[in-house]
Amino acid sequence: MNEKAMIKGTTILSRLDFLRERGGEDAVKAVRKKLENSFDLKAGEIILSMSWFPLKMDDALCRLVAKELGKTGESIFREMGIYSAKHHSKMFMRILESRNTPDSFFAMIPRFHNTYDKNWGQMVYSKPEENSALLTVRSPGESYRSNCVSTIAYLEETCRLVTDTRVIAKEQACGALGNPDCEWFFTW
Repeated sequence: MNEKAMIKGTTILSRLDFLRERGGEDAVKAVRKKLENSFDLKAGEIILSMSWFPLKMDDALCRLVAKELGKTGESIFREMGIYSAKHHSKMFMRILESRNTPDSFFAMIPRFHNTYDKNWGQMVYSKPEENSALLTVRSPGESYRSNCVSTIAYLEETCRLVTDTRVIAKEQACGALGNPDCEWFFTW
């Protein structure tokens, strides 16, 4: 039996901060109440950045944020990923600033994924051609479009912030869409 996929609280906190900036504290309270009812959280429970939460809860939170803000489609998930990169990747910048090229940045990313995502599938890096990187999440037992889309946007934006190079991602396969692996191809 596969263990459920988990994600660190930094992601959950980022989603709530995103909503707070766009919808206010009342919107956050409304969404938190729905999460508490669906995921057995205690009312007002503190969400700690290093605690583990179900990936399914992150997906539910992304969908609740979209609904609360009146957004449809996957672009809202992309906005959340970019927001996380700009506002919550500061803790990684010291580690990543020595990775000042897209090649060295993407080569480091599987370490972060394999630390901050649990049971989602091991991520591996490869370099298929010059000025490119392929990140593959192998056999994700559990996957959601919200997580895939926001992660891709997060990686594009974080790479830009760290290396001052614009990268473009092309999703080649997605576990949430029935593929055996998630494959994200980045070019610059």
